[in-house]
Amino acid sequence: MIARYYILQCLRLVRSIHKDILMQARMLNKSAFSYIHPSTRIYVSQESLIEINKSVQIGRNNLIVVDNNEKELKNDKGKDKRKSRLLIHEGVVINEDNNIRVTGVTLTIEEGVRISQNVNIICSNYMDTTAEGYMKWVIKGDMTIGAYSLLGAGCSILPGVSIGKNVTVGAGAVVTRSMPDDSVCVGNPARRIRGR
Repeated sequence: MIARYYILQCLRLVRSIHKDILMQARMLNKSAFSYIHPSTRIYVSQESLIEINKSVQIGRNNLIVVDNNEKELKNDKGKDKRKSRLLIHEGVVINEDNNIRVTGVTLTIEEGVRISQNVNIICSNYMDTTAEGYMKWVIKGDMTIGAYSLLGAGCSILPGVSIGKNVTVGAGAVVTRSMPDDSVCVGNPARRIRGR
């Protein structure tokens, strides 16, 4: 009797979850709502901004950090105290287990971009010691991932790099320099192999 009651409760729970999933799918099909999986962690510092437009889907176990981290940030042009911003436009799909870190720059992910699994987008990756002994982030400048681009599984986009519109980045590629529109790039370091 107890086992039967337990099974009935489980069936009710599964039906309830299934209804929730169907509701979310309906909302996504109407292109009016965004979906962020509950296991995704998003950290935004006080001085920073994250903007997620409609119809954005963010999958499981992503880590998104938009943080100034230090009181002072410096870039190649000598500017200090830049605010970190992440702008995600309409129709972007970010799959599972990705790492997006924005420090002291604006990262713009334009409409229709598809990001596969285990992708790293790093906007600043090291610190520099000043004459006074303080550590400061060294940043390269604002970054853009162009509209309708595809980032393959396991690729890495390094600081200061911009990806053009309609670009395919192959799986495992390490992008160390900016890529032009309508191209396919692969390898470590990534190089353009043909047009798209």
